[in-house]
Amino acid sequence: MILEKLKSIFGGEEERKEAEKPVGKEELSIEEIRERATREKNLSKRETKNNLQPTLEKISNVREKIDELRRDLKSAEPSEEVHPNIYKSAREAQRLLLKKIGRASNEMKVPSDSDWNSLLDFNRDLQNAGNLLRNSIISHGNQVSTLFEGEVNKLKSLTDTLKSLSKELNTALRKRKLKLDDFDEFLNDISERDELVDEKDNIKSKISDLENRRKNVEENLNKKENSLESLKKSSRFEELKQSEQKRKEYERRKKRIRRKINSTISDLFRPLRKMNKMIERD
Repeated sequence: MILEKLKSIFGGEEERKEAEKPVGKEELSIEEIRERATREKNLSKRETKNNLQPTLEKISNVREKIDELRRDLKSAEPSEEVHPNIYKSAREAQRLLLKKIGRASNEMKVPSDSDWNSLLDFNRDLQNAGNLLRNSIISHGNQVSTLFEGEVNKLKSLTDTLKSLSKELNTALRKRKLKLDDFDEFLNDISERDELVDEKDNIKSKISDLENRRKNVEENLNKKENSLESLKKSSRFEELKQSEQKRKEYERRKKRIRRKINSTISDLFRPLRKMNKMIERD
C-alpha cells in the first residue's frame, strides 16, 4: 500500500504506464522508502526553481523597466503649460506615485537564492507589489496623467504584465505545493507507522512479561501442589492426622466428663437447696 502511494506521488502518466508493465517487484525497506520520498521531495523543489527560472527572469525584466520608468517620471517635465492649481496637484500626485512605485519595486526583487521558501515569500511579495501598483494608479494616475499621460499609460501596461506573470508564478507554486503536500502526508504516514510499530513492539513486550509472570506463578503453584501431595502421602502426615483425630477424641471425652461432673454437682446441691428452704420457712 505504501509503495503504491509512493508510485502515485513520484510518477506521472508515463511512469504509470511503465508501472502497468509486468516487471519484477522491488523489495524496499521502510527506511529506504522514507529516504527515497525525501530525496524526491527535494528534487521536486529544485525542479520548481529550474522550471520557474524563465518566469523569474521576465519578472526581473519588468522590474527593471518599472525602475527605468520611475527615473524618467521623476525627471520628466510637462510638454505644455497647465493651470497652476492643476500643476501643483499633479506634482503632488507624481511624488506620491513615485514613492509607491519605489516600494513596489523593492518587493519585486527576485531572490538570489531561489529555494522553495524564498519562492513562497517572493510570491507573496510580488502579489503585494502588484496590488500596490494598481492601487497607486487608481489613486494618483488620473492626476499625474494631466502632465505625463505617456508615462502613466506605460506604467499601466507594465502593471498588467506584472499581474499576468504573478498569476503564472502563483499557479505554478500552488500546483507544486500540492505535490509537496502529498510527499509530506506520505512521510507523515510512514512516521505514524513507525510509532504504531514501536507501540506494537511495546505491547508485545508487555504481553511477553505477563506470560512469563503467569508461567512462574503456575510453576510455583504446581510446586506447592506437588509438595502438598507429597506431604499427604508421607508417614509424618499420617501421624499428624492420627494425632489430630486423637486430639479431637480427647476433646469430646473432656466435654462428656465435664457435663457428667456438672450433673453430679447439680444432683448433690438439689437436696441441700430443699433443706435451706425448709430452714427458712421454720
